[in-house]
Amino acid sequence: MINFLSEPREIKKIRKRLGLTQAKLAQLSGVDQSLIARIEAGADPRYSTVKKIFKALEGRVQKKEIEIEKIMNKKIIFINADDKIKKAVKIMEEKAISQLPVIDNGVLVGSIRERNISETLHRGGFDKEKISDMKVRNFMEQCFPEISKDSTLDNIIELLKYDQAVLIKNKGKIIGMITKSDLMKLIE
Repeated sequence: MINFLSEPREIKKIRKRLGLTQAKLAQLSGVDQSLIARIEAGADPRYSTVKKIFKALEGRVQKKEIEIEKIMNKKIIFINADDKIKKAVKIMEEKAISQLPVIDNGVLVGSIRERNISETLHRGGFDKEKISDMKVRNFMEQCFPEISKDSTLDNIIELLKYDQAVLIKNKGKIIGMITKSDLMKLIE
């Protein structure tokens, strides 16, 4: 929650954390963009102006938290790097998912994606039985990107342009995961 009694110099920090431009904040608050620029540069604004700006920022924070919370999967299924591919495939089929974060001794080390397994089968050279008994680590890709729960939904959407999933962190712990298909929940 943003306190109206916060220092005006906090506006820039909060605005940037929310991924807002001065122009967007001006539009949301009804305050002229040039006035926001002067306040961020150190001008002493009227209390009523600061109140409008902080109210707009607070509304943006609440909206962002609701949207991320609404679409985030809180029950993340991990697979161990030493598990066999057949276990990963079984989990993906049962849970109707196409990727899993991979851990080794409780530490995130990569990801496994349905695509990795199917591409290997299509290339040939391996029979189905041989692949199913191989370890997940043999098919593992890089970790999914991680982002703070305080990030904006826009930042998450940008990361999803380049990857299938984004892990959401809070105080160093993974608390959720958002995939491209989860974004469809925003349309409901």
